[in-house]
Amino acid sequence: AWSAALFHFMTHAFLKALLFLSAGIVIQALHEEHDLHRMGGMWRQLPVAGVTFLIGAASLSAFPLVTAGFYSKEAIIAGSLAGPAGAEDAALCLEKAPAWIRELVAQVQRHLTGALQDFTGVPLDYGPVSPFARRVYEATRTVAAGQTRTYGELAEMMEEPPGASRAVGAALGANPWSLIVPCHRILGAKGRLTGFSAAGGVVTKARLLVIEGAQLLAE
Repeated sequence: AWSAALFHFMTHAFLKALLFLSAGIVIQALHEEHDLHRMGGMWRQLPVAGVTFLIGAASLSAFPLVTAGFYSKEAIIAGSLAGPAGAEDAALCLEKAPAWIRELVAQVQRHLTGALQDFTGVPLDYGPVSPFARRVYEATRTVAAGQTRTYGELAEMMEEPPGASRAVGAALGANPWSLIVPCHRILGAKGRLTGFSAAGGVVTKARLLVIEGAQLLAE
């Protein structure tokens, strides 16, 4: 990702410098004329400057073949998503991880194949979250696989007033531990599938519930 970003930066800077340099040459050569519409003799007098001016202008206007991003943006995004070690080193990184992390990864893999796991014993650092969010997450962790609750029911479990369901939903929307804190098991009123902040949104939420054998829309 870094090499692709550097290529993008250098190419963009070069093409931008080319534009301004050629524009300056043209303006100076044509008697300080700043109006492009009145530079009728540009092509005949300065053909090279004219071509470089058009290349630089096309690059900044996002014309694909002469735009730095046309070649480098995909590599930047792919490199960033692969992580600092790269996708090919993921297994090596996992080997170096603490034993409990390796076991947790194995548990998640087993869970997603239908061999349901209990994640309630996984330690979490609640330091970055608010006291209310912590209570929401702890209550959510008591909802076992195959079961669901609504936001209102979760608020009731926390001994909060019915109006707290929105605050409960907001806390779950910011859940930093998807699956470990099983916010996918918390549904909207009347069992409706509502927003899910993890990748895939509601589709992922439904898939997780199907894996866990939850009775959708019938709680």
